[in-house]
Amino acid sequence: MRVTTYLVALACCLALVPETAAGGGLNVDPPGFSNVPFTFEPPGARSLGMGGTFIGLADDATASEANPAGLTILTRPEVSIHVRNATFDVEALDVNANIIDDSFGPAFPDPSFSTISVFDESVTSASFGSFVYPIKQRWVLSAYWQQATNFEGDDTNTLNLLPGDSISSTRRLEATLGNFGVSAGFKVNEWFSVGASLRASRLTLETFDQLDAQLTNGGAGAINFDTIVDDDDTQFTYNVGVMFRPGEMVSVGVVYKQGGDFDIEGVDNCASSAPQSCDIVAGDSTSDPFFVQIEVPDFLGAGVAIRPLDQLTLVADIDFITYSDIAAEVDDFDLAFCDFDFDGIVDEPDCAANPVETVDDEIEVHVGAEYVFFVGENSTPLSLRAGVFSDPDHDNTKEIDSDQVHASLGIGVVIKEDFQLDFAVRAADTITDAVFSFVYRF
Repeated sequence: MRVTTYLVALACCLALVPETAAGGGLNVDPPGFSNVPFTFEPPGARSLGMGGTFIGLADDATASEANPAGLTILTRPEVSIHVRNATFDVEALDVNANIIDDSFGPAFPDPSFSTISVFDESVTSASFGSFVYPIKQRWVLSAYWQQATNFEGDDTNTLNLLPGDSISSTRRLEATLGNFGVSAGFKVNEWFSVGASLRASRLTLETFDQLDAQLTNGGAGAINFDTIVDDDDTQFTYNVGVMFRPGEMVSVGVVYKQGGDFDIEGVDNCASSAPQSCDIVAGDSTSDPFFVQIEVPDFLGAGVAIRPLDQLTLVADIDFITYSDIAAEVDDFDLAFCDFDFDGIVDEPDCAANPVETVDDEIEVHVGAEYVFFVGENSTPLSLRAGVFSDPDHDNTKEIDSDQVHASLGIGVVIKEDFQLDFAVRAADTITDAVFSFVYRF
């Protein structure tokens, strides 16, 4: 009798879940998007090896992103290519599973069931490419491409009930953010430079979020609700920077990067043996499009590089990142059922205007060092690098503590002043990656 009661209650609850998702759950934050590990540190292996510091140094082609004012130190044309391999282990709150667990988890304990999605995947791709061309002694121009984010993963949570009955939440997420940019650096005088980059930034988002209930033993039938996003949007963004080099021993830089607002479309689908359960928006439709706006964080950073010895460079950056911008706001005011308040899902007054998750802005601190040896008969420069930086908890989910420290090591060699090869690895709780860079100067 108790089991039958739970199954009837579950069927009633699931009849409401699609409405909940359409009103203020899945659509407002595409599955786990606020936990996507954006790459805000400079793109090259050299900077990664020094703990993601480069704002105050910025003396190679990656200055186009790190601090375009630093381009003015380059005196020869050059091309560069960078490749990155990243392995992720990122956690995100599963809204579907959280609803299931709060309602029925204690009644049907299942040790394999979790309300946290874990996106673990390995991705290899080109991460940066550029061409730099100095003009006379004051101007340096650059054209480049950067893959600021390349993330993918999937996860499934299943709650087993009676034999033949189950509820599962399946999530898949792929997100890429690429910047196609042109940069210019201008040397105002020997100690002061300015620079800027204009970027065409493209966000591509593919997500699949499915809530599936098979309750044939309990007589409630089957309910399947999914939210699908497969869309992209391009916006123009920019970064601007300044560089102070009062002497050969010290340089200081400041940079601001705009994140951009991206318009993304998706669709809710519902299939059920009880058609009334698919009333996901007003109009009793079983397939309803929706529209969200996703804002990528802005970035403000300052850095300093000090050379106490000819062969030693010490670097430090401090970055302010507006993580509170990571949100998706519902712009489709036809969405209904916003008055269902369950597990933090917003009430009707806020449903169409505010994000479900409020993420705090954070400050990151980066420090690193580079020491150059000269080896062999030709005194070939060989650089060893190390660094560390903080990454405060910015997911605003009490069930997840994403506060972590990143540590990195790197090595580089310059061959006959024309070829430069750099390699770096970084390790943290949610990511392990390696970057290889190749530079040719002519």
